[in-house]
Amino acid sequence: MLPARKSISRATTLATASSTAKTSMPLRTLVTSTVNTTVCYSGSSVRSRHSRAPRPLKLTSSISLDCFKPLRSRHMSGHAPQPPESKLPQLPPTPPYPCPFLTDEEIQTYLVPLYHRGWSVQPSTSAKKPAPELVKRFIFSEYASLELFERDLKDVTESENHHAVQELTDSPPSITIKVHTHSGLRPAAHPDEPRRGRVQPGITLRDVRFAYLLEERFVRYLRSGGEQEQANMRPAATVEEQPRTAEAVEARRVSSG
Repeated sequence: MLPARKSISRATTLATASSTAKTSMPLRTLVTSTVNTTVCYSGSSVRSRHSRAPRPLKLTSSISLDCFKPLRSRHMSGHAPQPPESKLPQLPPTPPYPCPFLTDEEIQTYLVPLYHRGWSVQPSTSAKKPAPELVKRFIFSEYASLELFERDLKDVTESENHHAVQELTDSPPSITIKVHTHSGLRPAAHPDEPRRGRVQPGITLRDVRFAYLLEERFVRYLRSGGEQEQANMRPAATVEEQPRTAEAVEARRVSSG
């Protein structure tokens, strides 16, 4: 019976040695084309239970995750973070009627951030009476986006019960918005001045709300880092020359030309 036991032991030893030799062979470079990365195994990462612990993996190239990026609508692209000076504060509450002209504090709080988003204060070219108004040209990369934005503009107009002058341009697709309040309330020249005589067109919180709501909707159409985003987020010409006080806004009521 002893010879039989020796033969069995030898067979088991040969089988174990053969298995160990196969599993301890170094693995070749593994290329995963899906994520565009190359992973190399140093030494033997697959070993028998009697061998040492496997060495850590080493990445020989960076991993590109482009294929995992979420799909974006052709009309609604992400945009880069805006600079701090163009960040808009919280939407102001709806003012009473008639709406008072903006104060110095409100101009600093609400108008200045709009200047850094391409808005400017200009003399109105459509009002029956001289008036300053907020103006901005929104530029699009394609007509389909412009058409969608016109729907947003209609929604804001209806929800705010406030209207703006619209001017369309073909090349590039764009729309210029001009807005002011027809029945604004200027400050009293003296304590006894009747309120009725103070009602006239000007820029109020109604116009600020209108501009903020448009900006909120327009962000979805910007293409991150592209020329279109740069054109739309470019500050109004000479931001420093834009009015920062109620008196300076009033000076824009009549064109200097």
